[in-house]
Amino acid sequence: MLDALSLIASVPQLASVRPDLSPERYAFLVCQMWFDEVYTPGTRYMTGIKGDRDAEASEAFLEHFDEDEVRWLERFNRFLELRIDRLADMDAGVIQPGERWDSIVRDAGYLVELLGGNPRQSASALADAVRDWLPPA
Repeated sequence: MLDALSLIASVPQLASVRPDLSPERYAFLVCQMWFDEVYTPGTRYMTGIKGDRDAEASEAFLEHFDEDEVRWLERFNRFLELRIDRLADMDAGVIQPGERWDSIVRDAGYLVELLGGNPRQSASALADAVRDWLPPA
């Protein structure tokens, strides 16, 4: 979870890991990972509502966090949901850069820190994994 947030917080830096992908494409892919794979309690996938939401998996996910952390995660997820529809070009698979995207990056970094992580340290440690995780261009 911290890794996923660190990836969102580090899009500008980690986009250079795979120069064949634009930062806009990379941003789309990490948000897609957040909605589709990481944030189990969420009610949407990147491209729509989760009709197959798994209540047991959501509960298991939330058990790893205290009440404050759950609130922070829910708030970040809602914030991301509200902005993603305005920023993402789903057909092109990119997220438009700008002030709204920059605020998502900042908030992801703040949340990593609130949860006890270091976004800079995590991001550098994840660079090698990013090369394997991202699909070919």
